[in-house]
Amino acid sequence: MSSGPAPAFLPADLDGFVAGLRELAQFLTDNPKIPAPYAPSLMVFARGESEPERRAAVVRAAELMGTEVIEKRDHFKTLRRFGPIAYQVWGSTDVGYAEYDARRSYDDSVRL
Repeated sequence: MSSGPAPAFLPADLDGFVAGLRELAQFLTDNPKIPAPYAPSLMVFARGESEPERRAAVVRAAELMGTEVIEKRDHFKTLRRFGPIAYQVWGSTDVGYAEYDARRSYDDSVRL
């Protein structure tokens, strides 16, 4: 049992994740006729109960990645490009969460 709050980024099976990326790269190399994404992006969502916690996680990721934090009204992020692939760490502002919740509040009302 943990004695404190959960870290902003929980440990994952990094070896498995990297192995999966290598398998995907080899699969695409071996099968060049299979469509590949036009503008692929891997996104990591900053965890945190509050905007300052999420912001701190994105700032820490930017420090580790050697990148800048990009501030928008509804979110903040940092990203690093590897050729056409973007690796992003992204966090929502409180305004962004409120707008998302407002949009989602209509989900059960609209039927197509």
